[in-house]
Amino acid sequence: MGPSDYDIDYFRVKEDISEKLAIDYDYVLYEKGSRVEALEGSEVLSFLVHPYFNRDWKKFCSHRQTPSDRVSDDPFVIQQGKIIYISHPLFQAYREFGYTPYKTIISNCLKLLLTDPMIQAENLPSTAELTILEQDDPKEMLFIFCSMSQKEEAKLIL
Repeated sequence: MGPSDYDIDYFRVKEDISEKLAIDYDYVLYEKGSRVEALEGSEVLSFLVHPYFNRDWKKFCSHRQTPSDRVSDDPFVIQQGKIIYISHPLFQAYREFGYTPYKTIISNCLKLLLTDPMIQAENLPSTAELTILEQDDPKEMLFIFCSMSQKEEAKLIL
């Protein structure tokens, strides 16, 4: 359908992907996304919440972004079978801003798709990497954990 009408949107999650997220809270999306429609047979897991208006020289709000208005009919996260589509660039936005809800919603979506993961790890740092090596003769499985600090810092928004 094209790019979003708003420079900054918000999202609100539904129960299916709400682990570690509040379902009655609007999380900001700092990167501009796309307007999309859910196809028949797909399920909307999260909707966009638009701001009251885009900030420009005629309209201004004292915060970096205009506050959220109300939940729209525009989907943010859509699932159809084993495919989940997110209308905004969350991976890029998480790298740029380090906003934890971006990582959380991606994790929650992956949990919907990977119903029987080979390994589950809780409370690891976000820089952690787990690798599984399997060998047939002799039968062995090796788990390698690696974590290192990132030099880059999240972008500060003033």
